[in-house]
Amino acid sequence: MKLEERKQEFRAKIFSSDFIAKYSDDMLRAFFEYWSEHNEGGRKMKWELTQAFDINRRLSTWKKNEPRFNSSYKKSSNFSRNDLPDYSEIKSLYEQFGYEKD
Repeated sequence: MKLEERKQEFRAKIFSSDFIAKYSDDMLRAFFEYWSEHNEGGRKMKWELTQAFDINRRLSTWKKNEPRFNSSYKKSSNFSRNDLPDYSEIKSLYEQFGYEKD
């Protein structure tokens, strides 16, 4: 079977009704794009080069790790510069614990 045919078959498995019900279209599309990347020779896709590949388990792991790799999650951090102590607070802490400036 040619690469394009295997790619279409892989796409059909990922976008099956079971997975569409569980996962978002964007997530499934990103998953497909990542795992359907082919090697330099264009003979095999990334998922075919992997020793053990179970789509259900891989999608579950992908979903679990999505917040770590999705840039929109990184941008929504609750941390701001206002959370940092100002210089006088740091200086008083240094003095309190006996540190002196060299």
